[in-house]
Amino acid sequence: MKPIIDVSKHNGAVNWELIKDQIDGAIIRIGYRGYGSEGNIVEDLQFQRNDSECYYYGIPREYYYFPTDLTVSECAESAIWICYLLRAYKDLPITIWLDSEKAAPTGVTGRSDNMRYDKRTNLLLTLRDFIKTLYPSWEVGIYCAYYWLKANLDETVIRENNVPLWLARYNKIPGLDWYIYWQYSNNGALKGADGCFDFSVRNGEEID
Repeated sequence: MKPIIDVSKHNGAVNWELIKDQIDGAIIRIGYRGYGSEGNIVEDLQFQRNDSECYYYGIPREYYYFPTDLTVSECAESAIWICYLLRAYKDLPITIWLDSEKAAPTGVTGRSDNMRYDKRTNLLLTLRDFIKTLYPSWEVGIYCAYYWLKANLDETVIRENNVPLWLARYNKIPGLDWYIYWQYSNNGALKGADGCFDFSVRNGEEID
């Protein structure tokens, strides 16, 4: 199967015309809440271009946001920001993924890195609920690595609340069967394109 790729400013200016026939879709980062104490919300520098190019070339797309929210009020702020940025799609059944992982460059502690697993899970679900309250047609799931799910989130609560899961686990089998997407590589190559891409596949599909 063709891979689904996820992209952000770290991929630079992607040549979508070149790669459009090599992929099954794209998951585009819209932005993030900063790692530092101020926790400012920042739009991804390539979001507008990636979104418009995927629309132009007819590439199916979903979106992701990296939250480091510490409080319910910050979750509400993130939800309002996300919904305003994507307000053109308010009546469409789009999917937003909440990226949960270590929020720090090497050697630096991010503002949410030491949060208890239960609080982190509850805040992610709170953000999800805020978004779905504002735009009920949207689906909102969680992206995380397998080890992060086991050590830093409450897997039982996520599953019992029917939260879609996009699971990252490289060079191994997924390790569970209720994911929507499995991100199986972080160094995928596309013909003619510079750099590496994260590759994901839908549950039940084979990988090359």
